Amino acid sequence: MKEMNDPLRNLHEATEKLSKLNWTNQNPWSALHQVQDIFNHEFWNNLGQLSSYATPAPHDGETESTPPVSRHNPANLPVDIFQTLSKVIVCCEIPGLDRNSLKLSISQGSLLSIKGKIKGHDLSEYQVSKERNYGSFQRKIQLPVPVMASGVQTVYKDGLLEVQFSRQSGDVGDNSWNVTCDL
Repeated sequence: MKEMNDPLRNLHEATEKLSKLNWTNQNPWSALHQVQDIFNHEFWNNLGQLSSYATPAPHDGETESTPPVSRHNPANLPVDIFQTLSKVIVCCEIPGLDRNSLKLSISQGSLLSIKGKIKGHDLSEYQVSKERNYGSFQRKIQLPVPVMASGVQTVYKDGLLEVQFSRQSGDVGDNSWNVTCDL
């Protein structure tokens, strides 16, 4: 836990600076500039380091805990969503994905859950610097419209997962199902 001392100290210093801000109506831009200086790149790196030690409570009836979303965590999967007249397409960055670990499911017709594992390097015991993220992850994404269980297409190439759904028409009710992935 010694590796937590520096990030904690830096975050404590940031909160001290925030508490001493001079918020005046005469020059609000000065205070805003001070806030920007406090919430710099180093602040977010410290926060990311600390979040990697956090263990969230399970949600939605899950028994295994999944890491919190942060910039320094595999759960922070950048996602683009596209919608055409007939399809919803989700494109997600997951470099290093263990293809056999990927599990996709839909609940309530339009809530996509992506679970999996990002493989670590075989030489991790010799690691001297870490910027990449690996381990188990889960990301839930609200789709813009309900989608159908049939005809789902998945492609994983060059670190990008693309999932194409056909749009559902009419009432979906509590439409929940798992997606079969042939990657």
